[in-house]
Amino acid sequence: MKIDIISDLHLKEKGEIEAVKGAGEIIVVAGDISNNIEIVASYLNFLSKNYKAVLFTLGNIELWHKNPANQIETLKNSVNKNVYLLNFLRCIKINGKRIVGGLYFSRNFLTPNDKEKIANGDNSFLTKLENTSRINLHKKIKTFNPQIVITHYPPVSTRNIKKLNTTKIDNFNRIWIFGHYHQFTNFFGKDEFNKDTLYICNCSKKPLSIEF
Repeated sequence: MKIDIISDLHLKEKGEIEAVKGAGEIIVVAGDISNNIEIVASYLNFLSKNYKAVLFTLGNIELWHKNPANQIETLKNSVNKNVYLLNFLRCIKINGKRIVGGLYFSRNFLTPNDKEKIANGDNSFLTKLENTSRINLHKKIKTFNPQIVITHYPPVSTRNIKKLNTTKIDNFNRIWIFGHYHQFTNFFGKDEFNKDTLYICNCSKKPLSIEF
């Protein structure tokens, strides 16, 4: 299955939406399209016209709102049928691959803007968000044993991920796609604790195309 990967576009207006020149059947958007939920919906629907499926997880900037729950509900009601909001799905299967995802929110990676703008800096909301998003994802992984995991936040400290200059994706049982780390484009890596998992990050609007 051919997959295009992008994340962290940080669009400010609909006029910034551009065609994606990729090679994949499906596209993964690992969060942070925009803090304007109308732009997020427009972009995902735009992609859905050219891909069999669009797989999206929320990023931190999609939560920059005094009431993030309202933002999320608006998004859920605004996207096309082949746009999959992974935060609200247990597991999907495409071309025989089991796929799960979610925000995987971590307070360790919060920016000053996050602390101020997510639910107006409500600490209780941030704590609940961290606990639920991480626990729920681990439950999905344990239950479904997916071949593909998609999150916005990285699954392990990036200090522990060894960059791979060349890699054969088929050598790994699982790929974990994430965003958030803007310095990581066309990035492949692994760590010593999860040797069967390949980590992939491409914080760019230019897609990284892989086959898995």
